[in-house]
Order: sequence, then structure tokens, then C-alpha cells
Amino acid sequence: VCSSDLFESPGASDFVYKPIINGVELTTKPILLIFFSVFLISTFFIFSSRKALVVPTKLQFVGESIYSFVRNDIGKDVIGHDFQKFVPFLFSIFTFVLTNNLFGIIPLIQFPTMSHIGFPVALTFFVYIVFHSVAIKKHGLFKYLKDMMFMPGIPKIMYVILAPLEFATYFLIRPLTLAMRLFGNMFAGHLLLILFKSEEHTSELQSHWYISYA
Repeated sequence: VCSSDLFESPGASDFVYKPIINGVELTTKPILLIFFSVFLISTFFIFSSRKALVVPTKLQFVGESIYSFVRNDIGKDVIGHDFQKFVPFLFSIFTFVLTNNLFGIIPLIQFPTMSHIGFPVALTFFVYIVFHSVAIKKHGLFKYLKDMMFMPGIPKIMYVILAPLEFATYFLIRPLTLAMRLFGNMFAGHLLLILFKSEEHTSELQSHWYISYA
């Protein structure tokens, strides 16, 4: 028996799960984990904030710490002026992605749902709509496109190259890379875990084969 015969390399097929209920796609493991994450997040923050105290309990402290991080380190520091109205959206995205990524290292669950490209694409769609709609509402469509595509202080001849490039960057490339970055990190990480597990199992089979042969 060759050692290569004992090893089955992991791949995209390891990320495909059959529905628990035959014919009902909503009962696959990734989708059930998405619903579970929403339930988990909602339950945690309801219980951590329903009896808020001046001197917070441990649960309240954790909940407030997560909110403060999103509000100050993401909303205030990145957006700056008039950031407060975006905090609920940022907070929802942050906790949702964090929880679903942590599923990849939790025993028994051990599957990051963002390793399915459809979920990052859906999140990117909402971010895409919010980002451009806010910009168009504030500046107007014409001024928004003008400021984006025709940056000041650049020789006019360069606009022939830069204008379509900037348009493609904001409307095509950034949404694609935003989704692919999250998907790629989770997919690659989980694939490595499967690989390590497969190698461990293969080593056990090899040891058993050598002992039996001896």
C-alpha cells in the first residue's frame, strides 16, 4: 500500500453539506449556523443590556466593551464626523461576522460560515448599497462621480486612464475584493484545519499498516 493511497486531499467538496431535511436547502449546516448566530447575538445583547447598571455586571461589561470598540475604534476613528448614525449598522455587521468566524474554532461546530462565498457576497451587497447611497445623498450623483473620477491636481491627459480606473475601483473591484477577502481567509483557514486533521488520520493509518505488516 502506498502512502499516497491512504491520503485523500481536502477540497471544496468538504464545504458542501447535505440538508438535514431532504429537499429543504434551508436545513444545511451553514444556513442553520447563520440563523443560530443571529439568535446567539440577539440573546446575548438582550440579556447583557436589559438590566443596565451604573456599575456593570460582567455580562454587561462585555456587551458594552464590544459596543464601545465598534463605536469608537471603527465608527469614530474611521468615519469621523457624523459617525453615530452608522454605529448600529457597523455594530450589526461586526458582531455577525465575528460570531460566524468564531464558529470555525468552536468544538462540535467547527465551521466558519463565511467560507461559503454567498454569505460574504450578501454582506458586501448591503455595504455597497449603504456606502454609495449615503455618498450620493450627501454630494449628489454628479458631484460624487466627479470627485471620484477626476481628482484635482492631476494633468488632464491622465484622466483618460484614471477616470475609468477609479470608477471600476469603486463600483466593481472594491466590492469584489471585500467579499473575496473575507471568504478567502475563512476558506483557507478551514481548509488547513481539514488538512491537518487528514494528515493526523493518515499517520494513524500508516502506523497501523506498518505494525500489521511487521
